[in-house]
Amino acid sequence: MYNILRCLFGRWSLVRRVGKGRFSYVGPYHGGHASYVYLETPSGRVYDGPFSFSGGSMTARTLFFNSPYDDGIIKFGGRYAKGRKTGRWKYQRRGRGYSRRLTVDYVDGIPEGTACYIGRGNTYGIGPRSRTVMLTLSMAGGKPVGPISGRFGDIPFSGQCDADGYPDGMWVYGSTSRKRTSVDYEHWEHGKLLESYSLDFSTGHRREKAPSMLALVKDIICEECIPLVNSVRRNAAVWDGDIKVKEA
Repeated sequence: MYNILRCLFGRWSLVRRVGKGRFSYVGPYHGGHASYVYLETPSGRVYDGPFSFSGGSMTARTLFFNSPYDDGIIKFGGRYAKGRKTGRWKYQRRGRGYSRRLTVDYVDGIPEGTACYIGRGNTYGIGPRSRTVMLTLSMAGGKPVGPISGRFGDIPFSGQCDADGYPDGMWVYGSTSRKRTSVDYEHWEHGKLLESYSLDFSTGHRREKAPSMLALVKDIICEECIPLVNSVRRNAAVWDGDIKVKEA
């Protein structure tokens, strides 16, 4: 009967007991469709087990705040443990001319481990249009700690953050090739910018420049990653995407 109802009416729900005080839900969820396992408590449902969601364009308008997405589908899923995200969560957004994939590792509801983003197609002003944008961060305690790397189209970049989440060490944007002879550098020391310059390897000329790499990374996080992560906020710490710096 479960499959028949789904075929005939399109919108249905099914709740099953899967253990003492534990139930599974399958059905409509925020304009889309979800399945999850939960504990029934006096204060309401506490998610505890696998969670998955899929929805269409109307769902995107409902879930995302100030989002450029206006078509396609969204999918995400992972696992809850006593109401908190745990393990690896996967988020996906696909539509006309673009795709977005994000994976985030969680421990007790806090980003801890690796966060990896890959965007293809229209980047809405972030990086080169109609090219691949990639970003990989090491997370600890809900903030970036350790190496950061990625690509804007065919241009690589790398950097790192210290144990407190501040940019640190040398950040590098670009590599030399027949088409590109200059590389940008930003030297950080625990959140303080020491120098920012561009070096032309064909002439040896060094030119001072305004810092830009941190802003590019923040744009990817805030405009692309955070809306995906915020798709389901239930009992999870939400990072605002900011990488703090210190005044010079």
